[in-house]
Amino acid sequence: MQVEDVMTNEVVSVLPNDNISTVAKQMEKYNIGLVPVCENGTLLGVITDRDITLRCVAKDRLTTSVLASEIMSSDAISISPNQSIEVAASIMSDAQYRRLLVTDQGKVVGIFSLGDLAKLRSYKSETAKALSEISEDR
Repeated sequence: MQVEDVMTNEVVSVLPNDNISTVAKQMEKYNIGLVPVCENGTLLGVITDRDITLRCVAKDRLTTSVLASEIMSSDAISISPNQSIEVAASIMSDAQYRRLLVTDQGKVVGIFSLGDLAKLRSYKSETAKALSEISEDR
C-alpha cells in the first residue's frame, strides 16, 4: 500500500508573507496543527502550532507583525505519494514526526499522519512502533 492511498488530500497552506495571526486562524478554522508554507504551490517550509508557541508567543513577538517565513522550518521532510506506508512510518519514527508532507515535483499534494496510519488495521504494529519512537526523549 502506498501513501497516496491513505493520505489527506485537502491541504491548507499559507504564504510566506502571511502573518502568524493569519496562520493561527487557519489552524483554528481547520482544526490542524501543521500548515505548509507555499508559494505558487511549491513547498518552502512548514509551521506547526508548537513553532508559533515557541518562536513567537514565548518570545513576546506580536503575531500580527511576524511573518510565516520568519518562523517556518525550511528543512521539512517530505515524501512522495507513491512511497510505501512502511517507508513513511520508518521516516516518521526516525525523524520523530507525527506528520509528513507529501510532495510531487516540489508541489504539496497531501499530508500523511500517524492518524492515517492508525486507520489501517493491517499496520497496527508500524503505528505503535512509530508512535513509541516519536514519543521518546532524545
